[in-house]
Amino acid sequence: MAGLDTEKPRLQGPLTITPSQTDNYGVDYCSLLVVPSLPPTLVIAETNGKLHHAMFLEAEVAENSFDEVDESLIIHPCEWTVHILETVELELGLPKETTNQGYYCPIFLKRDFINELRYFAYHNTGLHVVTINFIAELERFLENEVTSDINSILVPSHAEYVVCTKIDSGNRVNAVLGFVIMQMPNCAVLLLSSGQVLSLKLIIDLKLLSTLPSTKTISAANAITDQQHSQLNELLSTSFVDDIRRLLKRDVTQPILSLDKSSSPTPQECNELLIQAIKTLRTQYLKKHELVRAEFNKRILTLKLWKERQKQDISDLEEERNKIRDSAHKLAEKFEELREQQEVLTKRYQDLMRQANTRLPGNNLAQKEFAKEVERLNDFAKKMSSTFEKYKNTINKQNYQIAKYQENSNMKTYELPEAQERTIKDILLQINTEIDSQIMEVKRIGKIVS
Repeated sequence: MAGLDTEKPRLQGPLTITPSQTDNYGVDYCSLLVVPSLPPTLVIAETNGKLHHAMFLEAEVAENSFDEVDESLIIHPCEWTVHILETVELELGLPKETTNQGYYCPIFLKRDFINELRYFAYHNTGLHVVTINFIAELERFLENEVTSDINSILVPSHAEYVVCTKIDSGNRVNAVLGFVIMQMPNCAVLLLSSGQVLSLKLIIDLKLLSTLPSTKTISAANAITDQQHSQLNELLSTSFVDDIRRLLKRDVTQPILSLDKSSSPTPQECNELLIQAIKTLRTQYLKKHELVRAEFNKRILTLKLWKERQKQDISDLEEERNKIRDSAHKLAEKFEELREQQEVLTKRYQDLMRQANTRLPGNNLAQKEFAKEVERLNDFAKKMSSTFEKYKNTINKQNYQIAKYQENSNMKTYELPEAQERTIKDILLQINTEIDSQIMEVKRIGKIVS
C-alpha cells in the first residue's frame, strides 16, 4: 500500500485482512476498486465470481515490513487493516442445476460516477451492477447523535445481472471486452467479443433501483406480524400498493441475453434455455400473479366487511346522536329552571343580607361619630324648635296687641310723636327680620334631620 497524501510516497505493507478465515478469502484475486466513502470501501474481486466488500480501518499494532527479507525494498509498516464486511457471489451465466465450481472468469471493476453507492463488474459472462447498501446506512449512523446498534447498518448489498453472454457450461463465451460510462446522455456502452455494441440507459435516482429491504424494515415487519391484531385491522394498516409490489418482486434477476451470433446454440441448449425460461415464468411471474389475484380478492372481501362495519357504526352513531340530542334538550330545560330558581334565591339572599346589615349594631368609630353628630343635631333642632315657639308666641302677642291697638285707635284718635313712631317701626322691622331668619334656620335643620 502506497501513501499518496505526502510529498514523498511511502510503500507500506503487508495488509492484514480481518476477520481471519482458513481460506484467507481466496488466493486468486483479479481486480481491486476503492469507493471514496468514509472510511474508504475496498472491493476485492476473485476469478470464481466472488466480490469481497471491505473497509480500511486503522491498525492497532503496526505489522512488520518486508525489509528483513529484501533490503533493497524500503517498505514501511502498514498503518491500516482491511476488514471484510460481506461477500457477494455473482452468477456467471444463466443458473444451472449443476454448476461448474472451477470456472475461471476474470472480473473487472469500474466505478459509477453518477451514483457513488454502486459499481459495475464486467467479465466473460456479461455485466453486473452491484449496489453497496451499508455505505448510506453507515453515513446515517455517523450523522445520528443518538447511539444505536452498529449491527443495524450491516445491510446486505445487491447484485443485479444486467447482461448475460453465456448460457451453457462449455467454453463458448461472448466476453465483454470494453466498458465505458457516458454522461450525456447517461448510459453505459459495452463492446462484446462478437463485435456487438450494447448501450444501456443508467438509472440516476437511487430509489428506482431494486434493493433488498433493510434490517430495520424486516424487524419492523416481524414486530407488526407478531402483534395479535384482527385480520381486518392488519390488512388495512398496510399500504395495498406496497403489498402488491412486495408480491410481484422477483427473487432472481433477468439479464439481457446477448449471445454470439456467429455460432448458433445446439438444440439441447435451446431446450434447456426454453425449460429454464418456462420455469422462471411460472415461478417468478405466473405464481406471483396468482398471489396478487388472491390478494385482490382478499382485499375486496376485507373492504366489503369494512364497509358493512362502517354502516353499522354510522347507524349506531346516529342513534347515539339522537339520544344525546334528547338529553341536551332535557338538560337545557333543567338549566332554565335552575337559573330561575337561582335568581329567586339570589334576590332573597340580598334582602336577607340587607335586613341583617340594618339590624346589626354599629361598632366602628365612624358610626359612633355619626351617631353623636345626629344626637347633637337633634338637640340643636329641639332648642331651635323651642326658640321658634317662643318667637311664635311673641309674634302672636304682638299681633294681639296690634289688633287691640287698632281697635282702640279706631275708637279714638291718638297720634304719636314722629320720633316715637319711627322707633316703633324700626323695632317691628328688626323683630320681623329675626323671625324670618329663625324660620329659615329651623327648616334647614329639619331637612338635615330628615
